[in-house]
Amino acid sequence: MRSYRDPRYYDDGEDDRSTASKRLYLNMLLCLGVIFLAIFGCQWIFSDISGVYSVNQGTFRSPVVLSLVRKPASMEGDLSLAGGDLLVLNNSDNTRDDQIHLVFTTPKKQKPHRELVVQVDGVYKDGKIDAVLTSGGQSVKLLLERDPSASLHKIMKAHLPF
Repeated sequence: MRSYRDPRYYDDGEDDRSTASKRLYLNMLLCLGVIFLAIFGCQWIFSDISGVYSVNQGTFRSPVVLSLVRKPASMEGDLSLAGGDLLVLNNSDNTRDDQIHLVFTTPKKQKPHRELVVQVDGVYKDGKIDAVLTSGGQSVKLLLERDPSASLHKIMKAHLPF
């Protein structure tokens, strides 16, 4: 048998519904904000020249690997050549928008028996760099393609504090 309760003590739940509704709208707004920031962040990351570029040769190791990170006031990077030489970016002053002019030299820490200087001149477009590598009077034309996963790792490593 049911017990009788006085209807004056029943809560109609109106306050609970409005609070739940406000909480739902706030969660939806927060979720949309996170989605917007994620899309904006991905567009920013993949539209910048920063990243890791290599010659696409299928499963073989690329003979040239170019790694760039754009900082607010400068650009940092390195160039790995097939002979095992690792060069660091020395001058990127003439790089403007899509036009690339980079000068790589042997790191000062290594104290090499010979100084190696490589110039990279080219055009950046759609995640690819159509470039000419020049060193010692010899030139090689290359198409360097961006590696998305390595680029994302390189950018996050350069810009995050931890």
